[in-house]
Amino acid sequence: MSPDQTDVPTPARTGATRRGLFTVVGPIVLILLWMTLQLWGLGREPFHTHGEAREALVVQQMTHHGGWILPLRDGPTGVEVPSKPPLFHWMGALISLRHRATDEWSIRLPSAGLSLAGDLVVYAAGTALWGPTAGFIGATTVLTSFEWNRAATAARVDMTLTFGLLIAFLALLFFMRSGSSRWLVPFYAGMAFAALAKGPIGVVLPGAQLVIMCALERDLATVRRMRLVRGLIAVAVVVGAWYVLALLTGGVAFFAKQILNENIYRFAEANEYEGGHRHGALYLLGGLAAGWLPWTLFVPGVIVALWQRRRELAATDPRVYLLSWIVVVFGFYAVAVSKRSVYLLGLYPALGLLVGWWWSTLIEHQDGGDPRWLRATLRPIAVLAAAVTALLLLVVIVEIARPGAAEALITRVKGTPPDVLLNARWVAAGLRRFGTVSVILLAAGSAALWSLSRTLGAGRWTGAFGSTLVAFAAIGSVVKQIVMPEIARRETYRDSMPAIRRVVGESVGLFFYRAFDYGAVFYWGDHIVVYSGDLSIDAPRYLLVPRNEWNAVEAAQGERFESVTVPGLDTDDDPRRLLLVKRRDG
Repeated sequence: MSPDQTDVPTPARTGATRRGLFTVVGPIVLILLWMTLQLWGLGREPFHTHGEAREALVVQQMTHHGGWILPLRDGPTGVEVPSKPPLFHWMGALISLRHRATDEWSIRLPSAGLSLAGDLVVYAAGTALWGPTAGFIGATTVLTSFEWNRAATAARVDMTLTFGLLIAFLALLFFMRSGSSRWLVPFYAGMAFAALAKGPIGVVLPGAQLVIMCALERDLATVRRMRLVRGLIAVAVVVGAWYVLALLTGGVAFFAKQILNENIYRFAEANEYEGGHRHGALYLLGGLAAGWLPWTLFVPGVIVALWQRRRELAATDPRVYLLSWIVVVFGFYAVAVSKRSVYLLGLYPALGLLVGWWWSTLIEHQDGGDPRWLRATLRPIAVLAAAVTALLLLVVIVEIARPGAAEALITRVKGTPPDVLLNARWVAAGLRRFGTVSVILLAAGSAALWSLSRTLGAGRWTGAFGSTLVAFAAIGSVVKQIVMPEIARRETYRDSMPAIRRVVGESVGLFFYRAFDYGAVFYWGDHIVVYSGDLSIDAPRYLLVPRNEWNAVEAAQGERFESVTVPGLDTDDDPRRLLLVKRRDG
């Protein structure tokens, strides 16, 4: 071989170099992305939704009042049993004790930490199946999908459940591929982890996957090798120990809440189910499409590629396993009464691995199949998204120069709901406060979307992936670090409840009046009882009353009760906002 020939890059050499680069740099990039998108500012946004505050209240009960088996929290109808098993709350409580503060950061950290751990597992699985390029792309799409990113920064049990399911599903996949019994330990451990996070579903979903795969392979050999009796006994002992102790502690109330309502009525057409989120199967499909953004736009390419290769997809192919994984999780929740888009989080790793496989074939030119139809479809979408982002950038610049311009513009739109106008006012205030950062991030997002249209046009799939990632990171940072904290700051009771305590004092009780808010209880740090009687002389001295409720009775009750001005409480014109009302002396 001549010296000149050694300098000529061959496709094999280029591919090997790329694979080596992904192997070394991939995990580092994933950790940096996680730190930027999920760890950074984790505690900045105060609790302002009832879901987060409800779970945070359980952690607070553990750290302040004990009850680690079955902590009882305040609820709309009095002291109530938690809705979920305590694994997430145990982790949050342990971190809070170590952190010496039961706050937003410590309670959300379990979700963020499990997000990173799960994503690195996805990277390792994709690398083992198809190489580091597929592993890196698959893990990145999971980490940066909208729903995963939201769940990773929320004080909810969903990421804890998802991590357990991820471990169980992947362990089963590699057990079926290798036959090695070492994979049985993470399989059963993942089921126990998931069950302690959200109940029997942690066992049901991996079990359903096992049944379906055995049916596809028409072979029960896998079942015979799985040591099912010993494995399920181990899971039953670990999970059952808590259920027995909780049943002994909570009695009928625990059985009715966590056994009947959460695990039977919720997954059957039962009138007894006490809860919301009743939707049809199409709702979940829309939730999946929205939750997988921005990568939803590329899923049609994956579907077509799988269809074109349908004749080579044997039952033992990992792509068939991943498709079955998606069907199991989606199908289970499709038939359940209660449906939320976050319930589908358990199928995101499988979807990400399929996207990673497909994208890596395009980057590494493994089959030469370039989906020109997809590029032609996505280019105008990218141009439109770039234009919309640029327009939003212009609005922000005008708002910085002339405060109130954005609100005035929205006001001109007939039929704008009051809530939209109120949120627009808050968002505009936040964008003004962080004007320079907002402009830089929105400009980067618009430029990345324009770059996406150019790379798609040229068929450069590496560039398309990078452009999509930068666009999401930039625009997502604006939403996560500026927009949502501003809305939360206006809706939370984090600053107002300490101010109310200074007004009320330590010796006088505080009551809700025909209302309830988990966040208010969390930031109050003690019990707040709901008073449903009349506003008479016998009513409690201090009441938290919704603004619209007080507006309706203020004229009639003005002689006996008065509203008390509290910093941070009486803000804007939100009709749902709680006001502090005091009974007049005498």
